[in-house]
Amino acid sequence: KVSAAIVNAKKNGNGNGKRRKKGEKLKLPKLPPMHVEQTNQSYVIAKRVITKTLDRISTPIANLLNGLLNGDNNVVRHSDISSDVPSMAPREKSGSEMTLTVTDCIPEPEKNTLDVWTIVFELHKVSPDILTTVIGTVANSLTHHTEEKRLRVTHLLGRLFCSRSSDIAVNFHPCYRKWAMRVFDPSLKIRQVMVDYLIAMLKEKPFATSICQEATNALVQMIIKDDSLVIRSLCIHRICEFVYHYGGDEEEVMRANNTLAPAPYISADLIRAVGDRVKSKTKKERLEAITGLAKIYNKHFIWNKIGNIQEGGEDCSIETIVKTVRENCNFSMFSQESKSPHHSGKKNKKRKQSKSPTPKTSREGGLHFPNRADDRYKFIPKLVFECSCIKDSVDPLLRTRIMT
Repeated sequence: KVSAAIVNAKKNGNGNGKRRKKGEKLKLPKLPPMHVEQTNQSYVIAKRVITKTLDRISTPIANLLNGLLNGDNNVVRHSDISSDVPSMAPREKSGSEMTLTVTDCIPEPEKNTLDVWTIVFELHKVSPDILTTVIGTVANSLTHHTEEKRLRVTHLLGRLFCSRSSDIAVNFHPCYRKWAMRVFDPSLKIRQVMVDYLIAMLKEKPFATSICQEATNALVQMIIKDDSLVIRSLCIHRICEFVYHYGGDEEEVMRANNTLAPAPYISADLIRAVGDRVKSKTKKERLEAITGLAKIYNKHFIWNKIGNIQEGGEDCSIETIVKTVRENCNFSMFSQESKSPHHSGKKNKKRKQSKSPTPKTSREGGLHFPNRADDRYKFIPKLVFECSCIKDSVDPLLRTRIMT
């Protein structure tokens, strides 16, 4: 229809018999959307059948899946469902490295695959109760002697635990703990996969505090104890990217990502672990750690304070600059001197009379002061200044990066 309209418009002007004026655009019908979402009717029907007959078919389905996962010859021989691992295709990444979302790093199986692994994942969206015994069977293969089997199991459990449509990580907490121990797996591929899934847990399950804290501990262990520089560098890069993108206040994160989802779970321990790598003997780790932390501090603290100066541009008034410096350049924000009892009584009285900022209760139950630096980030400036004192003979690239 569009092609025919273009031909007619060129012949007859605008298609209404009038000649098109010079510079006037062709009036064409609206193009259809490039991607059209279509609901698979077979999927909808199967979902309804399972939901209505759950009490009668849940046990046979669970037995079938357990037999396929355990490699039962009798079950495999009489079933057309494959128990081979589906090929995992990485998602296409676009844009700069610091603007990627967490789920962009998690591979997904190719479509139109009929295998037990894909069926288990799809069933958890329809009725997670069917997988009561299946999850335990899958978790038992986490310590399998072959790397391929452990990798496929790690992928499946990671996708199930990170899924927004269920709380499998909470309901099957022992299996989740067993899965989280894969950060010590001898396979480099599995440890690389675990980095992305653990960070996805912090984003997708922020209200499951115990789950997120265990994911944080696992990431910290990888940063500190992993023998591979590749894994440690990957952890630093992914964590800095994650905190840079989602590390602001809850309202800021919701506004930036245009979503009503709660802000991800980001603890001070995770950011501090990255800061500790600045003392590493490896130049690459030092450079990546301090670069990521400086970008985080710049976005989530500095730019919030100098917004008025930025809006003024080159013609910004001196009064605005002085006011911004007086309001924000306060050393008591980063020290405990204001809490010291050794001050004179007169100064204490003056402090009591001054208006203090009204604290807001944060999600974690603490108090958040709007005009103070986030406690998670206040150690970063000290690290940056310490790195600027490193001699060129020790690490010239790091010192140059700090200066820029």
